[in-house]
Amino acid sequence: MDILKTGANVFLTGAPGAGKSYVLRAYVSWLEFHDVHAAITAYTGIAASHINGRTLHSWAGLSFASLTPEQERERVHMNEHLSARVRKAKVLIIDEISMVKPEDFMRVDFICKTARESLEPFGGLQLICCGDFFQIPPVDIS
Repeated sequence: MDILKTGANVFLTGAPGAGKSYVLRAYVSWLEFHDVHAAITAYTGIAASHINGRTLHSWAGLSFASLTPEQERERVHMNEHLSARVRKAKVLIIDEISMVKPEDFMRVDFICKTARESLEPFGGLQLICCGDFFQIPPVDIS
């Protein structure tokens, strides 16, 4: 918790039952107490429901279409709800990170940079990735 509270980007990992979700819930409670808005996401709806969040696809507005960077940038700028949601967040939590395909991870980075008009990784959001790469591999839904 001390490391999370510094605002550093963190990869939280451990074996099943190690307490990853417990730590996430405790950190989210701490953020809420300090009025810091966190985007709480996971790759699947089931995983998101376990942490009272939403899917990464829903939060980041990931489309299933193959878009050029210019098309993605225009789509983000045209979607005021998406842009406002990303700008409002100070922390992005992604649970079950092992399920996220690298290209989706990079698209979320691009969307955050675009919406927040920042070249910093993920537009300057604190990024908390949680998961266990020995458990669940990336899911291909194409």
